[in-house]
Amino acid sequence: MPPQPVSPSARIGFWRRCFNWLCYSIFWGWNLGSLLLIYLGLFPLVGIALLLAMGEDILNLELLLTFLLLLVVPVASTLWAMRRGNHRPGRLMQLFFGLEAPLILLCLVRLFVFRQMPAASLWMAITFVVALLVYGIHLVGPERSRVGPERVWRRLGGWLQLTGHSLLLGVGVYGGILLSLYVPLMVMVVLRACLIFFRFGWLEDLRYTPLELIPFLLIVYGGAALVIGGGGLIFILLPFAMTWLYLRAGWKTLTQLASTWGSQRTGLGVATVLGIWLAISAILYPQPQVQAFALLRDPPLSDQARQELIQDSDLIREGLLNAYLSSYRYLSPEAETHNLRELYWDSVKLPRPWGDRLQALHNALLSPFLYQGSLRDPAEAGVLYEQFFDIPIQKAEAPTIRTALESTLNRDQIQAGLLDIDQQRVWLAKQEIQVQPQADIAEIEIHEIYDNNTSEQREVFYGFSLPESAVITGLWLGETEDLGQRYTHVVAPRGAAQQVYTQEVQRQVDPALLEQVGPQQYRLRAFPVPPQQSDPENLSQRIPGRMHLWMTYQVMADVGGWPLPHLLEQRNIYWTAQTERWQNGEPTSQLLDQWFPPYLSATPLPNPQAHQITLTTDDETYTISAYPFQEQRIPQNRRFALVLDTSRSMWQQRGSLTETFQWLNTIFVPNNQVDLYLSASAGRDPQFLGEIAELEQQAITFYGSLTLPQILNQFETMRAARSYDAILLVTDARTYEVSSQDLAPEVDSAALGAPLWMVHLGDLPLAYEDPILAAITDSRGGVGTSIQTVMTRLEAQLSQGSTVLDGYRWQLEDSGSEVVRETDRDPFAPLAARYEIRALGYSQTDRNLDDLDRIHAIATRHDIVTPFSSMLVLVNDRQREALAAAEAADDRFEREVETGSESLTQPFSPFTVTGVPEPEEWLLISCALLLGAGILYRRRLIIRSVGE
Repeated sequence: MPPQPVSPSARIGFWRRCFNWLCYSIFWGWNLGSLLLIYLGLFPLVGIALLLAMGEDILNLELLLTFLLLLVVPVASTLWAMRRGNHRPGRLMQLFFGLEAPLILLCLVRLFVFRQMPAASLWMAITFVVALLVYGIHLVGPERSRVGPERVWRRLGGWLQLTGHSLLLGVGVYGGILLSLYVPLMVMVVLRACLIFFRFGWLEDLRYTPLELIPFLLIVYGGAALVIGGGGLIFILLPFAMTWLYLRAGWKTLTQLASTWGSQRTGLGVATVLGIWLAISAILYPQPQVQAFALLRDPPLSDQARQELIQDSDLIREGLLNAYLSSYRYLSPEAETHNLRELYWDSVKLPRPWGDRLQALHNALLSPFLYQGSLRDPAEAGVLYEQFFDIPIQKAEAPTIRTALESTLNRDQIQAGLLDIDQQRVWLAKQEIQVQPQADIAEIEIHEIYDNNTSEQREVFYGFSLPESAVITGLWLGETEDLGQRYTHVVAPRGAAQQVYTQEVQRQVDPALLEQVGPQQYRLRAFPVPPQQSDPENLSQRIPGRMHLWMTYQVMADVGGWPLPHLLEQRNIYWTAQTERWQNGEPTSQLLDQWFPPYLSATPLPNPQAHQITLTTDDETYTISAYPFQEQRIPQNRRFALVLDTSRSMWQQRGSLTETFQWLNTIFVPNNQVDLYLSASAGRDPQFLGEIAELEQQAITFYGSLTLPQILNQFETMRAARSYDAILLVTDARTYEVSSQDLAPEVDSAALGAPLWMVHLGDLPLAYEDPILAAITDSRGGVGTSIQTVMTRLEAQLSQGSTVLDGYRWQLEDSGSEVVRETDRDPFAPLAARYEIRALGYSQTDRNLDDLDRIHAIATRHDIVTPFSSMLVLVNDRQREALAAAEAADDRFEREVETGSESLTQPFSPFTVTGVPEPEEWLLISCALLLGAGILYRRRLIIRSVGE
């Protein structure tokens, strides 16, 4: 019997079944692979750690919602398909290509590509979200799209549908053109994948994988194969399917509106919506850094031009910050985005001119997401910001920069830097103060307990000041309150101590470092406060990591009582109303915004007494004495040089500056001569104005950034042969991070020829770099926060020939060969030794290494902190060996400037790829990322278990 011809309906049925099976394969294959990859791969290895990390510091709600959406979309799509679309393959494709795939793509782009979104990028993202929402409503309930003219709310709904579906049309065309540019490249990847994957050569890479991870990675490889292999085919179809679905949905609804409103009215409405959208896009497109760089790259010279530039401070700030964070806000610099051209050249050898045209179209479509600048702009923006605003950008814009860092999966560095100022990561759980007075001298012990509620080790940083005559005598770390188990300190050369501390922090081993970084300023750092741990009695609860710190210092009584440390800056540490406060064994309360009150009251207040002690240093013997001195006189018939800092930050101190000049003109100048020197930032010459009375303060333009070495070197170039009784540099609480930049030669303290006094209006700076500190101390100068206080100290020093510190007149005399009785147990001995080191600096302005060793020997013998010797807490023999090696080096007293600026990580950019990876490379890259994340997560668990 001859074969019967196949009827057309049978052929149609066959192809219909093939189409249905293809739809089922695409939808269910993708969703199965997505569920395996996301829930068995991404979530256990990355998601849990991400959720924990975000829950510890500052919760980034946007990042969390994006990650949760990525988890929910495949599940929701699967449930919807099982309930309503399993027997409707066409609806499955509408759901998949029109909603699920674009949503997953947007989530992945947000998590791993985008960080912060500037206005233009955010506008585009909102447009995409609105289009997806409109399409989702159309897909779930298309019958609700019908519009009638009966009611007002129906008219409003019609305008909303007109707006939404007009944007849907635009997004369909935009996304289709953009994604189709990558279709030929994906075709090449899929063809190679078919040839390579089924050779199973990738199984050899599992030989180097730990056995316990092999079953897990096989599941991950399977899911990755379904997602990457099948995903390649899906990506090829996505631009065409998505464009067709969006255009079809939009056209259908607009046609319904046209039947009610008329074609002309509907067409005009669509044109109006798209026109308004384009107008808003054009307004948001310009990026502020272009104008900011144009204004600052050629700095103005005249005062009027500088004042006009200052008026544009908000624009300059916004532009420089945008440039500094460009890698966190944009996909790539536009000038560096040439990936498409290179990919086409590597894959199909497309001629360069054709590749340039495709790249130009690609960049035009992505222009809202591309940075209008170069890769060098972030570094230049940081320099220009500091030069214009006179403060490092990381310190001034710390909240904004932290927000950018927290919007990615990147974590910051361990050491506390500028971005950690005022961060609430380590809680001060308890603070105890014990005072042991002996007449008018007291030893004060501070004991603090720190609780770390994060899963990372943290460094505690304090910058504080003490009276200039005070001396720090001890530092300890402990895991418990047991004094017998705590780690004690050693006194080491400042450079060697800093070097060992930095090395040990990088090793994540316990050290603590206490340094003197100014006549009154100190810097205390302790690491690590251990991370939180699981409670062994209740695994669902976590207990904070805890560390104890003790510090002791000796100080002489003041009119307010016993002086306590004055906080200049804190990093990572914070306190609350629940912080326990104890003084001499009694609970107390104090203001929440204070680390310590200014004084600890003493009842009765001890009377100042005279002190004298004789100390032996090598073969030399010195007698140090301190006598109460309360005279408050100002100099008479003296000549002073007043050097005024005119940098931008001084504008904030103009009120204090006005009071300073009023006091000088009315009280001081009539009996003294004061020559005024005005410093100047780049582009202007400093000025010598002569008599201070000639100054019209209102004419001063505070502009730019100046370092302390720059100001002093400008003064040296203007002073000629003029001699002075003292040099007064009037500035603000200079930012140490700015003044530490190597922008000027070091100051020659011997060339100053007179005591150098720093008058810091407002408050003391955090620290000085060592050359400035040497210039102050070696010239017999000092620091103060008001001109009146400085002048009374100067009068005593000039008239008495001795140093006045904190209400005492100090003297050091050579005792010759007199036989000396051992008096080091005298409570005055540490204070006297500290002054001895200070006084020796006056006579050793040209110190060599042997001189520094002799000065350090005094600090070691008396166990004190000085500008040359720091306290370092060590916990093991390896650290002691490292310190011994550092102490033997020739640079043991050379301390590096620590600005606290962090090197921000450069996030991943999808447009820096210049070649097409092989398909097996995509698999290996994906699994390597998952494996790396797993290793990091397991390492964190191991650290916690060791801590427990």
